[in-house]
Amino acid sequence: MDSQKEHFYKQAERLDGVAYDVRNPKMRLAVEEIESQIACGCAERKLHKWNIGNPPFFGIMVPDDIKKSLKEIETDFAYTRAQGTPEVIEAIFQYHQRQGVLGLQREHIFGIDGVTAGMELLARGVLNNGDEVLLPSPNYPNWRVNFQLSNALSIYYKCDEPSLWYPDVQDIRKKVTSKSKAILVINPNNPTGAVYPREILEQIIQIAREKKLIVFSDEVYNEMLYGDAKHIPMASLADDVLIITLNGLSKNRLLPGIRSGWIAISGDTKHAAGLIDGISLLANSKLCPNLWGQLATPITLPRDDYLKQLISSEGRLYEQITHAHKLITHIPGLSCVQPQAGMYLYVKIDQRILIPNDEEFVLDLLKSEWVHVVQSSGFDDLSQPRHFRIVCLAPVNEFDEGMARIASFIEKYHP
Repeated sequence: MDSQKEHFYKQAERLDGVAYDVRNPKMRLAVEEIESQIACGCAERKLHKWNIGNPPFFGIMVPDDIKKSLKEIETDFAYTRAQGTPEVIEAIFQYHQRQGVLGLQREHIFGIDGVTAGMELLARGVLNNGDEVLLPSPNYPNWRVNFQLSNALSIYYKCDEPSLWYPDVQDIRKKVTSKSKAILVINPNNPTGAVYPREILEQIIQIAREKKLIVFSDEVYNEMLYGDAKHIPMASLADDVLIITLNGLSKNRLLPGIRSGWIAISGDTKHAAGLIDGISLLANSKLCPNLWGQLATPITLPRDDYLKQLISSEGRLYEQITHAHKLITHIPGLSCVQPQAGMYLYVKIDQRILIPNDEEFVLDLLKSEWVHVVQSSGFDDLSQPRHFRIVCLAPVNEFDEGMARIASFIEKYHP
């Protein structure tokens, strides 16, 4: 008889404690159960998937002429330069020139497979074990995931809800130490929809200047603005601080699945030759960015017309997020700062509503009302995890029905 112990294959220890709650496994199992009921005809109501910002899923797509141009692309499918083709780099360079970015050179632009790939590239190419990165709370969690996997430490600075979710600059300053390597700015912010004013950005740059910090600037929603909101590129404010900007086609050009993005290194690059060499090494090790994403960039990046229509006062994105905000703020026990950008509402649950924790609250909402949102702890909201994020891409009539379900759930909720 074989006396050997049963063998189990385990994940790498570096994944211990790593989570990506935008696709929470508990929620996924609940969704699969609901979808099985729908598939067998056992249910008549709709499952509202308001958890992921995926415009094409909701029928928000690029215009037909761009679809036609993308379908007509001809290529031999060969590897390109690790940075991307010259045409791609030129399109991105001109995009940043129009924004007034300072000190950017073409050779300091690197094509990537979506902004998430850029997060990995920076975490691996810039950070050492034990380096500290200051990042906002709340934030988009893939940043923290990549810092964890590179054995860097995430140090959270407060974004203040009563102050329109703007960063608390004094809190940032207090949390800089001798181990601090970089500061992350997500502007416009996901999940809050805040767009930061010039004076706050300049104060953050001053801290980076004084403490010799690198600035990581995630600007993937920089054109998806509402009302009189104005986005100021971080890299347009200084040429004596090293600023690494990340952006892509997923949100501003409504092409999330094409996985096309870039990083642009600007500012104090004369002191960053070693860092840029490291980024180049990692880029070369990946051979090249995906070809479809590259070829789509010169076609779509100059075309901001269709997004401008969607975010105008008569556009679908503006109408949806405005209507959803009005509905959610009329539900007793819930409140929400009006988002200035992006595609999300970040909703606060009043202290008078007793919840076990935000994850259980969101899971109960999903199981009871078939409305799938994301809990605030999934966005590293450490100060007060009593929020949830709603994706505002569904048609207006679906929000009428779905928000009524949320209102009913809140009224009778007793965990």
